[in-house]
Amino acid sequence: MTQKPDYSKYSMAELREALETIDQEKYPDVYNSLIKELSERKLQENTENVDEEIPLDLFSDNYIEPDWSNKQVFSIKSILSATFFGGPLAAGLLISQNYKVFNMPDAALKALFWGILSTILLFGMLILLPDPIVSKIPHQLIPFIYTSIIYLLVKDNQNKLIEGYLKKGAQKASGWKTAGYSILSLLIIAVFFFVTIFFIPPFEGNKMEFGWQKHQIYYDEEIDENEVSKLGTALLTYGYFASDEQQVVNLQLTDDTYRLLIYVSKAWWQDSDIIESLQYLESHLSNSVMSKKLVIVMIEDGFNGREEKLLPAAN
Repeated sequence: MTQKPDYSKYSMAELREALETIDQEKYPDVYNSLIKELSERKLQENTENVDEEIPLDLFSDNYIEPDWSNKQVFSIKSILSATFFGGPLAAGLLISQNYKVFNMPDAALKALFWGILSTILLFGMLILLPDPIVSKIPHQLIPFIYTSIIYLLVKDNQNKLIEGYLKKGAQKASGWKTAGYSILSLLIIAVFFFVTIFFIPPFEGNKMEFGWQKHQIYYDEEIDENEVSKLGTALLTYGYFASDEQQVVNLQLTDDTYRLLIYVSKAWWQDSDIIESLQYLESHLSNSVMSKKLVIVMIEDGFNGREEKLLPAAN
């Protein structure tokens, strides 16, 4: 691994010489560090600045100052706001756009890559974590954590450049533009979320299928398959497994009692007809089908995790 030179100790003449001799393709990280140091020096000295198209001319003595009024950079405040509401992907998008203005294409690409990767890891972790754990995490904690991390990264890597470009006449990107990137990030995350749920089983454990629609019962490993088979047959007979839409339930064994998790829209949790129908099903399964007491738990999955409610006992 190549050790990066400490360019902060170089003179401007030495920095220019290093820029002319460095192999950008072989040492991209070192090249980016050199460009960043040169950019900050130029901005601090209030002299020549970064040109977009000819990086080797950027720091020559014959360099002509461009018009920076048509350049837009995202301030730290804008980046943090977009990050909190749009996630790490929004941060990656805005930081990447800034690096493009700073004529650092490799850094821009890396920022976008890490924004995408961190988003996948974050939401992948939330999807794979057990629901009881996710439900205990305060809703604002995770955004606070990743926004704080982004703040430290931007402060260390872009703050001087942002301030320098603004002093030279560059414009702050508007709040509408920031909001647009946040919305774009949320839309991408939503698509990722809905695509992902098609590939991740809704429950843990073994699975057994019933009927031509291949209705599914996920069940704990310690539950006898005969019990699952009886449950599936009863659900087909009762009609719960007879609709045109595939149904999925989960059978758990807790303290010598079966818990049957059934998807029911939260809007119907107080519906008397739905409750009465499920109470009849619960009584039939518990008294006539299963070898142990069975209770029904209504569940609904959402962006905040899984919510559940135990079916009220019949009067």
